[in-house]
Amino acid sequence: MSADVAPLFAPITLGPLKLSNRIVMAPMTRNFSPKGVPNQAVVDYYRRRAESGVGLIVTEGTVVNHAGLGGLEASRGCSARRRRQDCAPAVARR
Repeated sequence: MSADVAPLFAPITLGPLKLSNRIVMAPMTRNFSPKGVPNQAVVDYYRRRAESGVGLIVTEGTVVNHAGLGGLEASRGCSARRRRQDCAPAVARR
């Protein structure tokens, strides 16, 4: 039995997001960012995935601030202004 996959390639709007298709890539890394701050390697990693044409990429998890770590010391977030600035290129819309 074959399924019609054409709907997967149709555009869709999810709230404020206008996606070119309905293909969503799940997070594929965990604690990939050194010290919780994405570097150029992380930007390049997600750029390669975006260039494959997926409609939406869900990035790895992070927390908002140090107090929110809740014992997960390995999952540092973008808490300080510097970290927010450093994280921006990795999550910018391309």
